[in-house]
Amino acid sequence: MKEGDAKGAVSERPQAKAESMTVALLGFSIFVATANQILYKQTLNAFSSPNSNYGFFVNQFSTVMYTVQAVIVSGWLLWKDPGSLAESLKTTQWVYVIMGLLDGASSTLATMSGAFCPGELQTILNQSIIPMTMVTSAIFIGQRFKGFQLWGAVMIIVGAIVASSSYFMGEGGGHGPQAQPVAIFIFILSIVPSAFSNVYKEKCMKEDDMNEVHTTTFVSFWQVLVGFLFLPIMALPSMGGVPPSQMGQQMLSGWVCFWYGENIDDPDNNTCDDSFVIFLVYIFINFVYNFLLLIVTKRGSAVLL
Repeated sequence: MKEGDAKGAVSERPQAKAESMTVALLGFSIFVATANQILYKQTLNAFSSPNSNYGFFVNQFSTVMYTVQAVIVSGWLLWKDPGSLAESLKTTQWVYVIMGLLDGASSTLATMSGAFCPGELQTILNQSIIPMTMVTSAIFIGQRFKGFQLWGAVMIIVGAIVASSSYFMGEGGGHGPQAQPVAIFIFILSIVPSAFSNVYKEKCMKEDDMNEVHTTTFVSFWQVLVGFLFLPIMALPSMGGVPPSQMGQQMLSGWVCFWYGENIDDPDNNTCDDSFVIFLVYIFINFVYNFLLLIVTKRGSAVLL
């Protein structure tokens, strides 16, 4: 083997290893994503009943607990590598604010509609983030796709339309009054800011070589703050919302549901028995899932998500 060929082979090994690691992480993230989606639906069901809906509590408290986990991991990284934070601080906070705003919008819309959108339909609709991300990537970062990828995106869109059409026509497949067409429409809307967020993260993280751990912490911190901007949306009566003046009581009722396992607003339909365990497992899996997505976004592409 010539010297040039030997050097080329050696230089290709780290790249091949990195690509293999990205594929492995992507495969693991698919498994975690499934668990995350199931637990998310179970959490929303645990904090809602025919006469109560603690979606605002779930949305805000889950983000707070997510931030706590992120701070712990960031603290550990800072202890191991003190210089890692300095690199992250070079990125303007406005980048993290935009990420938090997009994630907050997606989370709010999904939370307020998730309890009224069947779980099996959510799984299908969530796949539409792929064609949405492809369109966003093509527009904002100039990414191009092959024919089979475009056809795959079309098939996803057709599948989502077919799966949701019966609910919009009032047939509903035996899911009762909780399967509301307006909730399904809002759930679909929640995917749009998520697609924009994925592409924006890919662009920024690759351009500035942003640290995944500290990015998670900054974004979650801003997501907690901007979450209060969506109070008017969470108050929509059609989604079981309450006026902003009653949000404090909703937080208290949600806490009672979480900590004591009691639905004080609808004791005849108590869904809070297992809310404590379900919620804690969900926020842990959700943290792992979103952290994996950041890694895959930086190493690969938002379209892989």
